[in-house]
Amino acid sequence: MVDYQYTIDELKEMKIADINAYDKSDAVNSFYLSGKKMWLDKEDRVGLVNSINIEKHTGKLDTVLWFDTIKYTIPITDAISMLNSLELYALNCYNTTQQHISAIYKLQTKEEIESYNYKTGYPDKL
Repeated sequence: MVDYQYTIDELKEMKIADINAYDKSDAVNSFYLSGKKMWLDKEDRVGLVNSINIEKHTGKLDTVLWFDTIKYTIPITDAISMLNSLELYALNCYNTTQQHISAIYKLQTKEEIESYNYKTGYPDKL
């Protein structure tokens, strides 16, 4: 019996699937607030920025964020700064993921594809 030999294109697609899974994992998508690991997806980040800016324009000084039934009261200026940092972090992670995918498409051999380390180059956690 002969083991199936994946084509170069199949190996690339498998490695890209691994990259995308890593990109969606908490190895990439997480930050810490008051010692608790959490993540806010793009929709949540955009919604929070909008809501917090509305609160700011009404003269409020603090905002309330909820995560896993835990209430966080945060000064609005800190919350906006935190969300800006988080958005830049997410953008840098996205760019890193896309660079890895682009690199995979350029590889020519099974050995290059299998040994490619896609877990490098991501920004430091917040």
